Amino acid sequence: MSKTNRTISYFIDDRGNRCALVPLANCDRFAILYAYKLAELEETGISLNWQLNSNGHGRTYVKLSLPGRDGRVVARLIAGAAYKQQVHYLNGDPLDLRCDNLLIGKGGKAHKDCSTLPILTDLDSDWESAE
Repeated sequence: MSKTNRTISYFIDDRGNRCALVPLANCDRFAILYAYKLAELEETGISLNWQLNSNGHGRTYVKLSLPGRDGRVVARLIAGAAYKQQVHYLNGDPLDLRCDNLLIGKGGKAHKDCSTLPILTDLDSDWESAE
């Protein structure tokens, strides 16, 4: 499903933090993150063409699309997850990308290094191969 209205809206959460609702391209749902984190992502030039993906085993996640390149899991970018680290959602909601909902843990699979917010020209160089 293509989303025609991709307007980001803002609200104050129950803890008084300014949050952004980013519409997802392939469904009628929104990702939630702190407004200052969204501003940091926008400053790097990262696309706001986000979508809800599935790993095929019942887990979903928000991914950003990059034309001509592979995408990135938005939670990994926000949390600054490094190679072989996984991001867990403390409240179980993969659409809640607020920093205090993201916990970095060790993972057994090779994950892309997102320990620094890459600019678009560096996105291909942050993949490290598994040993």
